[in-house]
Amino acid sequence: MAPLHSRLRQLHPGVHMVVVDASTTSLIPQLLTGNLNLAIANLPVSDDDVTSRPLFDEDMLAIVPDGHPLAGRRALQLDDLADLPLLLPPRGRSYRTAIDAAAASVGVILSPKAEIDGVTLITALALGGLGIGIVPSTGAPMAMEGWRRIPVEGLPRRRVGIVQRRRGMLSAPSRALLQALYEILPGEISHLSGVELLPPPGDADVVAPIPE
Repeated sequence: MAPLHSRLRQLHPGVHMVVVDASTTSLIPQLLTGNLNLAIANLPVSDDDVTSRPLFDEDMLAIVPDGHPLAGRRALQLDDLADLPLLLPPRGRSYRTAIDAAAASVGVILSPKAEIDGVTLITALALGGLGIGIVPSTGAPMAMEGWRRIPVEGLPRRRVGIVQRRRGMLSAPSRALLQALYEILPGEISHLSGVELLPPPGDADVVAPIPE
C-alpha cells in the first residue's frame, strides 16, 4: 500500500485513497453496495455482479520455526501437514476450500489447531508461536528471523486480482488508482519468491492516462 499511495500522489495528487483491510468474503459485499470502488481479492469470485482482472499468482507456503524437525526441508508435501498444528482460514473461504480439496485428493485429512480469517493475522499468530501458518507467498515476509518460509508442493497457487462492479464505468479516481497500481506492481513483485506477475489487460480504462 505504501508504494501505491506514493505513486498515486505523484501521478494524481488530487485523488484521496481510502484503504479497507479485510478478507475477500468481507470485501465483495462492500464492493456490491458501493462502499468500495475496487477490491484486491482472491480469484475467482463467484458473483455475477462483479468482474475481475488477474494481477499475480503465488505459491502456498508454511511458516515453520527454525527448531522444527521440518525446518531444513526445501519443500513440504501434503502428507507432511497431516499431524501439524496448522493455522488455516475458516471453511468456506476460497483458499481453504482449495487446500482441503488438494489434501483430500491424496488422502490427507487436515485438522487445524485454529481457523483464522485473514492472511495477515494467520502470519502474526504463527510468528507468535500459536502454530504453523499456511499462507500465500505474499502473506509472509521474505526475511523472518527464527522462521522459515517453506513451499508446500501439491497446493494450487492462489490467484489475486482486482475486482469491480460489473455495471457502470469506472470513475476517474478509480482509473487513476489502477494506473498507479499497474506501474508499481512489477517492482514490488519481482523480488518475491513464489510469485508470478500476470500481464496487464489491454484495457483502456486501466492504461489510459487520466486527466487532472
